[in-house]
Amino acid sequence: MMQTRKKLTYYLAIALVTASAACGSTADTSSTTATSSTTATSSTTDTSSTTDTSAGTEELTEMSIGTVTNVSSLALFVGVQQGFFLNHGLDFTLEPYGNGGDMTRAFQAGDHDGADASATTLAAAKAGGFSTVMYAPFLNDATKSHWDDNITIVARADSGIEPGNVDSFVGKTFGVFVSGTADDYLLRHLEGAGYSEDDVTRLNVPSSELLVALQNNDVDAIASVEPFPTQILHEMGDDAILIARGGGLSFSIIGLVATEDYLSANPKVVQAATDAVAQTLWFVRNNLDVAAAAATTWVPGIDPEVASQVVQELLSFDPRISGCTYEGFQDEVDGLIEREIVQAGASANDMLIDDFVEASATAFPEYFEDLDPIPPECG
Repeated sequence: MMQTRKKLTYYLAIALVTASAACGSTADTSSTTATSSTTATSSTTDTSSTTDTSAGTEELTEMSIGTVTNVSSLALFVGVQQGFFLNHGLDFTLEPYGNGGDMTRAFQAGDHDGADASATTLAAAKAGGFSTVMYAPFLNDATKSHWDDNITIVARADSGIEPGNVDSFVGKTFGVFVSGTADDYLLRHLEGAGYSEDDVTRLNVPSSELLVALQNNDVDAIASVEPFPTQILHEMGDDAILIARGGGLSFSIIGLVATEDYLSANPKVVQAATDAVAQTLWFVRNNLDVAAAAATTWVPGIDPEVASQVVQELLSFDPRISGCTYEGFQDEVDGLIEREIVQAGASANDMLIDDFVEASATAFPEYFEDLDPIPPECG
């Protein structure tokens, strides 16, 4: 499935960028970069097979991205740490925030050229009058229309909530980021068993406070993206139990986003960022241990054992955008429409664009060759 309206806007510029990239004109491995909050370190892993050093003397283009310090955005940190954005001609600043609200406000204020966001975040922001487009996914599985392995529900052991028994959810209090991806996951559990959001209490609890909320009996259970649930299970031990994880109920995707004005005015910069993301994800898929080690620096307080489990078992680093990606994205938007969070008629085609990723796949096929094939039903 192709997004078509924006294709006309960007096609010529992307074709020119692709031709330039194929000739190796955007790479630089002479140095690594540091953001204002994180310091890049040199890599001990050989990436020469996918690195072009022919552009070492070219001037770098500045790009600033707001993000949240979570394993969901780990790939961006690894890309900075390994120098992949520099490889593609970018002086890339990754500005981390403690929560998505602060990041979104800074992005809206014009402090950054872009940010990272999920399908639910994009749709809610658009409903609020701030329209952006996702162009480079970095947490995603393009082979499925419903991928949610990174979403987990955990309960206190004495809560009465049981794995596989949604009836036991009724009347309980859940800590969750309301209207986020994990909230959608919780509600789909309820709806699948014939219940609604009115049958539970949902408290809007920041991810960093979920553990304390459980320990203080403020909530009976939590629903969250990783690594917080696995960290809670690790820290609470027998006092917490795993209720549900994944299962294909929701669609989880996070990627780089920008305004349409920025995309139109800076297609070469956006293409370079997409190329860098593709190279980064190739590296991460083939060096999961390095990525897990990086997570202990990127995510405050994460246990190394938790980081290893989450990165190696619960995340998917796929930059492609397939028909299933559009389908899953739209399904998330439709859920928000049904709950009257966004207006009817909101479309994934207005929030997700595949042009830049397709250009990366053409210019740098080696970044994509190890991925599972897109199945026919996702074409």
